[in-house]
Amino acid sequence: MYTWPMYRAIKTPGARHSQNGLSLVELMVAVVIGLLTVLAISQSMSFFDRQRRGTTTGADAQTNSALATYLLERDLRISGYGVYVNNTNFIQFCSQGTVRTFNAQRDPQEFQFSPNNVPFVPVSINPPGIPAGDPNTDVIGAAYGTSGIGITGKGVAIGADSGTGYTVQNTAGFVAGDMMLAVPKAAGSDCSVYELTDGPGTVNCSGTGALTELQYGYASYANRYHGCAQVMPTRNKPGGLGVPVAAYKDGRLFNLGGRDGLVHAFYAVRGGRLTRCDYQQSDCTAQGKASDTQVWVPVASEIVALRAEFGIASGGGAVDTWRTTVCAASGCNPTAADWQNLRVMRIAVVARSLKPTGSGDTVPPQWSGQGELTLNGDWQKYRYSTTEVVVPLRNIIWGATS
Repeated sequence: MYTWPMYRAIKTPGARHSQNGLSLVELMVAVVIGLLTVLAISQSMSFFDRQRRGTTTGADAQTNSALATYLLERDLRISGYGVYVNNTNFIQFCSQGTVRTFNAQRDPQEFQFSPNNVPFVPVSINPPGIPAGDPNTDVIGAAYGTSGIGITGKGVAIGADSGTGYTVQNTAGFVAGDMMLAVPKAAGSDCSVYELTDGPGTVNCSGTGALTELQYGYASYANRYHGCAQVMPTRNKPGGLGVPVAAYKDGRLFNLGGRDGLVHAFYAVRGGRLTRCDYQQSDCTAQGKASDTQVWVPVASEIVALRAEFGIASGGGAVDTWRTTVCAASGCNPTAADWQNLRVMRIAVVARSLKPTGSGDTVPPQWSGQGELTLNGDWQKYRYSTTEVVVPLRNIIWGATS
């Protein structure tokens, strides 16, 4: 008897067709579709990455310009405090003449201020003696002290200079550790700066009141700014600064504040960074030290432009003139009348993005001073942030009327 098998595969034409693999055409179409998908995703990622970089780099530029402006504005607002007064001898012999000073912790230790080599003025733009910064940028100077009596008016009269101290009519406001600016009565002698090491009553830390003069000694003394701890004077040169003691009789003595708070700061853009140098602490005039970060300390990065102008009230009222010098002529020495007309300083700081962006700025930064700010040749590859402020020079205004 014939028996059919329990299972028998039956292959139909349709079944055979359903078991075939992908054809070459189908495989190529699938590859193309996949590549198009990857391309679309890549383009989307690139687009959003450019947006992200543009946003973050723009934010970096804005932060850097704001920080640089804040640092400049802080020093400019306090400029002139304790270091400028409307005194004929002060301006003629110190601002327009030579000021001798000393710092044992500085190199060189003995240095000077003069009209042609760092003038002793509260504010300055591109002062002589200070190396220029990057092309198309300005150098800005600001000087101030920390005197406890602020604007010192006409100073105090000097009865005599013994070579180790000044006899004065009034010691109010002076304390051990202050810097003293001695101004001669007549032409022919320089101003000089000394560190107050001892004096009568409230001046010294003992309170005995036994001394009759404001001394500038060379041995350790009790410094008021250091809790009356013993410190060594660093601003007094043994043997003096070379000015005859007779020059200061009947002259004036001004309080500049503590030695650690007396500042003559200069800001310059060097290598795309805003840098700061304090002439009281370092030799800012040395061209060979312009790139030394221990002298010109970087305080903000990616700064490509720095511009400044003085606001002058030539009629004694509101500002009606903008220029880069306090007096009208370039290279002139400001008189008392020139300082009386100074009101404000206008500054513009431009920072750029850290790296080139896919969509850089196409219009150069502007400011209300000289219009367009000149940048480097490849400036269109970057994004920029411009910060502009007008800073009132209140201590100079008050000092000019004292």
